[in-house]
Amino acid sequence: SSQDLFNRLIVNNTVSKEFQYIRDVSGNAGTYDSLWLKAFPIFGTTDANLTCGRGSFPVHNAATIETATIVAGSSVGFMVSPPFFEGDAQQPIYHDGPGQVFLSRLSAELSDLNSYDGRGDFFKIAYAGP
Repeated sequence: SSQDLFNRLIVNNTVSKEFQYIRDVSGNAGTYDSLWLKAFPIFGTTDANLTCGRGSFPVHNAATIETATIVAGSSVGFMVSPPFFEGDAQQPIYHDGPGQVFLSRLSAELSDLNSYDGRGDFFKIAYAGP
């Protein structure tokens, strides 16, 4: 499976800062300092990192991540990471799809999102064919 780096939330055409509302992910080497390395693929549907992204739990940016409040009926989306180098075009999604988007609810036993490891019941909210 391929991992594009969706690190910005878009609500009603307003784009957030990098990882403002999204868990930071690590590169293949386990570091968090390179956007380029973070976008490398995750292989296999049994990889635990497929759920929320490589190295996203425990939450690396727990001290700075925010929770977005989104009003029902709002337009919501995610932006693929910005250009890696000055002059680069907006980073495209580099696979042919399909793409699917799932959400899950924080279980009643947990008090905050940073303690959620992504092992809840998921439901599909969007699909884009190849």
